[in-house]
Amino acid sequence: MLLLLESRPVVGDASYARLIDSVIEGYWSVADAHQHDYLPYVFVNDVIRYWRVVLLNQESRLRAKEIELRKAERSAPGTNDVAAQLKVERSARSFKLHFPRATICFASLAYLLAKTRQGLHVSKGDMRAMIALTPFKRLDEAARISGLQSVATTLHAMKPLYEEFLNDSACPKEQLMARFEESEFKRRQRDAGRDFGDKMFVLLRALGTLDDGSVHPLYRSMLV
Repeated sequence: MLLLLESRPVVGDASYARLIDSVIEGYWSVADAHQHDYLPYVFVNDVIRYWRVVLLNQESRLRAKEIELRKAERSAPGTNDVAAQLKVERSARSFKLHFPRATICFASLAYLLAKTRQGLHVSKGDMRAMIALTPFKRLDEAARISGLQSVATTLHAMKPLYEEFLNDSACPKEQLMARFEESEFKRRQRDAGRDFGDKMFVLLRALGTLDDGSVHPLYRSMLV
């Protein structure tokens, strides 16, 4: 599934294409019975599950970091403020979750929602076309395909937030971690991450509501 979300071949284009096709075939294994109305529920479920696993992994890594820091504190008492260091670590990790990881997952879902607003069917060719796009290109295509002004407006507001993330993260890890010790920088990044996530939700909700006011079946499957 990750291969479909965020992969690019460095070498071996032909082998890469065959691998992509084999993964798509797995998700389309029952599509013969739905030649004109196939929706990739299993893929959508896997994307949502992957996102949840990423969140759980963050908590697991923070716990491992806490154990490491407390071990160091026992070896040299008074040299580390464990609570403060954990807050910095959590803020830095959340910073990356709110932007690139969230975009990788939910841009793909946005693309599929947009692609199927007028006809509830996703072909293997549609998936290949999506995979060839970067996450933000998928969002651009979602806005274009859907034709919804609300989606285009929301996406336009999301891009400066992501650009700010790229600018702020374009530095060595040690320098970035040091910046998260600054309360103002930490607050600004927290607010920007929450704002970006809110806008992603607004965008998905707009795509998940069909023209007659009903809920898109793929959008429903993302929630329940």
